[in-house]
Amino acid sequence: MAQLMTTKQTLTEENTQLEMAQKAKEQEARRAREEKVTRLQESFKSEAEKMKNEEEKSHKTIEEATQKVVAQVRSKNEEAQKSESQNKTLEEEVKALQSLCLKTDPLSKLGASEEEDKNNDEEAKESAQCLISCSLNKDRVFIFNSDPELQDIDGAIDEVVSLSSKAEKQITVGNFSINQEMLVKLFSVLKAKTCVSLSSCNINLSSTPDFGSVLDGCTIEELQFSNMEEAKYGDWANSEAFTNLIKGLAKNEAFKTALKKIRVSKCGLDEIKIKGILEQEGLSSVDVQSS
Repeated sequence: MAQLMTTKQTLTEENTQLEMAQKAKEQEARRAREEKVTRLQESFKSEAEKMKNEEEKSHKTIEEATQKVVAQVRSKNEEAQKSESQNKTLEEEVKALQSLCLKTDPLSKLGASEEEDKNNDEEAKESAQCLISCSLNKDRVFIFNSDPELQDIDGAIDEVVSLSSKAEKQITVGNFSINQEMLVKLFSVLKAKTCVSLSSCNINLSSTPDFGSVLDGCTIEELQFSNMEEAKYGDWANSEAFTNLIKGLAKNEAFKTALKKIRVSKCGLDEIKIKGILEQEGLSSVDVQSS
């Protein structure tokens, strides 16, 4: 009997130990599951925050890009409006200048008697043909021309200087008689362009012009001369006009540095002579085109 009781007690203790071990094992498994769940939750939370941050960053980037595009569009619209305003102003100035007559002012005849009008009819017709033509083409090349006869530029130099400042790159001046004083004044504005063209002009230079500091900051890369071979345009083939002009311009270092090309057409000067003159003035690297 005693042995049976001992065996029963032993079995009870073993069962208790087994139950305790089972509970401990279950607790360990539960703790492991809870830790795994916690890690997963933290991982999910981290991913969620990361996605949220990326989404916010993406929204911010899109917003910034949108604002940038809007700013660019606004800027282009403002530039277009400004350009339109400038073109309108230029057109008004050109129209005003085109009414200028270098010989006779038609307005001076207002109020004249019928007899005076009749006597001055021919003069008025001639006066109407002495207008200055000026235009600005699509490439913003400003063309200033005295039609149909050669005119002294003195009476129009201020208008030429004022309107020439509107051109972006190139200016063409044609059919004017230009003395040394007016030439210096003209180049005070021409120096800011990349291309300057003088056509059918009588540039009266019996000596070397003194440009002084007028050419400082010069950006002229190309000079063009055309139709200067006739006597009324200075007969460049038999005068020192071209030589004196180049000598005067070449005294300025800014001009010498900027100039890259000279094109001469119908001026009675061959390429060899032109290159010789340029070489004497330290401009041997300038490209010469002559016809």
